Amino acid sequence: MANRPASLALRLTVSIGSVITVVLLAFGWIIERSIDTHFVQQDVDELNAVIQAVSQSLSEPQLVVTSEDLKRRLASAVSGHHTAQFRISDSNENVIYATPNSDLDSFAWLAPSTEAIDIDSVKIWRDKGLTYRGAVVQLMQTGSINETPLTLVVATGIDFHLHYLDSFRVYLKLITLAACLIAILATWFAVYQGHAPLRRISA
Repeated sequence: MANRPASLALRLTVSIGSVITVVLLAFGWIIERSIDTHFVQQDVDELNAVIQAVSQSLSEPQLVVTSEDLKRRLASAVSGHHTAQFRISDSNENVIYATPNSDLDSFAWLAPSTEAIDIDSVKIWRDKGLTYRGAVVQLMQTGSINETPLTLVVATGIDFHLHYLDSFRVYLKLITLAACLIAILATWFAVYQGHAPLRRISA
């Protein structure tokens, strides 16, 4: 005996439910991407603020009195940026200053130098269990450090952003699943009720 074809109500429920599921998943993906892009832009703004502060500190008159004076100026330049780290070296790769307890040497060698920090030029790497977003830029300074170009490696921690996105993905999956089930059940009920008069007439 041949298998009976699926009822119209079932076929409509599956078709409409599939469309609703795809729409909800796409909507969730768009929201996730929007939040991630927002976080990246925040990090880019933070990194550019550090670059501006360091550049301004290096451009101050009578900067190089002693190496200790230079270190104090550079340390105070980013005092308000708690998650930021940076490292400055000269053209001979001699480190002029580096944020205490930071290790940006490997990133300085791996990351390509960029002229401007934006969403496309920042890179992510992990070090000692922590995750950072950063970039390597060249600072052209006049009137200081023998007028030689300096290499600035700047980074900011992004673990908070990553933890938030992980939690958001979990909630998003649960909400999407619940919404899909509700939409499919509502679709099935509407189709079933719509065919009820036809069943009574045929009976």
